[in-house]
Amino acid sequence: MRYEPTVQTARFRPYVSGGLGVSHTEQEFLVSIGTAERTVDESISHSGFAFSAGGGAKVRLFSSLWAGADAKYFRLSRDRNIIRFGGGISFRF
Repeated sequence: MRYEPTVQTARFRPYVSGGLGVSHTEQEFLVSIGTAERTVDESISHSGFAFSAGGGAKVRLFSSLWAGADAKYFRLSRDRNIIRFGGGISFRF
């Protein structure tokens, strides 16, 4: 879900977002010391529910050119947390 509050102007457009979903994570751990006799090979797979929350804004640079930045937090099952930062340039026709 994404909400754009009414505080936006012709040059500035903030937003907040959130969501629920399903996650699937896999981890592989492989350690080999010298010979094949001393090898540790573990893998874990887990599926569960996920939650996300974030926000960002776009700023108009010129008539149709916009720059944007955002951050998003993901809370996955089994206490796994991810934060994603992003940005970009867009051109509106």
